[in-house]
Order: sequence, then C-alpha cells, then structure tokens
Amino acid sequence: EGDVETSADVPELPSFTQLYKKLYGTAPSGIKYEALKVANISSGNLQRQMLVPPGTPEEAIAALRKGVEGVVEDPKFIADAKKTMKFVPVTAIGKKGEQLFRKVVDAPPEIIDFINKFIAEARK
Repeated sequence: EGDVETSADVPELPSFTQLYKKLYGTAPSGIKYEALKVANISSGNLQRQMLVPPGTPEEAIAALRKGVEGVVEDPKFIADAKKTMKFVPVTAIGKKGEQLFRKVVDAPPEIIDFINKFIAEARK
C-alpha cells in the first residue's frame, strides 16, 4: 500500500507512520500522507528498477527475474553489499514490484496536482 515502514537497516528508528501514531494517537491520513507514500515509493523502492519493453517474451522476463532473485539472495552479494554500501538493497521483484510501479504511475490526479503545487510553493 505504500505505507512508510521501519527500515531493516535501522530497526531501532521508528518509521514516520509509527512516530505519527505515537505523537497524535491516530494513523496519518489525507492527501499529504497519500502524496508522501507515492513520493516514498518513487524515491526509495523504485530507485533500482529494471524495465523491459512491452511485448518482451515471458521467458525472457522469467529469466531476468530468476537472475535478479539469485543475485539478491546470494550470500556473497549480501556480504559485499553490507561491506561496500553498509546496507543490503531491498528488492521488490515480480508482482510486488509491478504493484509498486503501478501505484506511482497510476497515482490519482489529485495526488499529482498536490505534489506539483507543493514543489512550486517550495521553489518560491
């Protein structure tokens, strides 16, 4: 759903959602939170994406997914990522990744308008 969750890299740090609930006694909601979720997905979850053109054979897509899954689950990759980047990249492969992508590209017009107005106001 795009909710802002606790990071596996810093589990002791509460997520925005958890902190908001603690401070205000209720879950965040409304257009600002919906815009935050879309922005969070696009700036976090979709930073490392692989896209293929329409019409790509399913066998090629399956092979690409299998290869990526093999890499991100490989103990040597995980150890190297921790050593080099100090974290292991979070991946959303297949249906989960497609759902995140769709949540951003199919964001309701009122969310896009809100984000555009927010950016324009910040630039003043």
